[in-house]
Amino acid sequence: MAKRKLSVLGALIDLSRSGEVCYRQAAEATGNAHLKSLYFSRANEMAVVAQALQRQWLALGGVPVAGGGMSEGSSRLLRQVSRVAERGDAALLRTCARGEKRARKTWEAALRTGTLGGPLRALVESRYADARQTRVLFRDLSERYRAAA
Repeated sequence: MAKRKLSVLGALIDLSRSGEVCYRQAAEATGNAHLKSLYFSRANEMAVVAQALQRQWLALGGVPVAGGGMSEGSSRLLRQVSRVAERGDAALLRTCARGEKRARKTWEAALRTGTLGGPLRALVESRYADARQTRVLFRDLSERYRAAA
């Protein structure tokens, strides 16, 4: 059970770290002050979640990861954000909405494993709900920006 929980936590930590990096890159890519603030806010939230998950990881006996490297999937997502940023804010918002949709599925899968309990489950449930709301926000903003273009 502990190995399964560590595996689930590892995936969620990677998800949170890659989300943080991608949102920071999106913030740096946009010239829109409102979106820049929104992206930086999301990046900071993802960093806080990653730190909370990392504390749980260590409490369960997980070994700290040297360098905090990103997985192949995270690196691919970062390259995608880079390419999409060149197409404007609406495209970047659509990409963020898709990223939150994928994240929501990962948070949901973690909840379905049945290995998470107590405060850890509450944290994952909170992030799951947040990913759902954020996806809707980015989707709606994307439609608004596309209509204005």
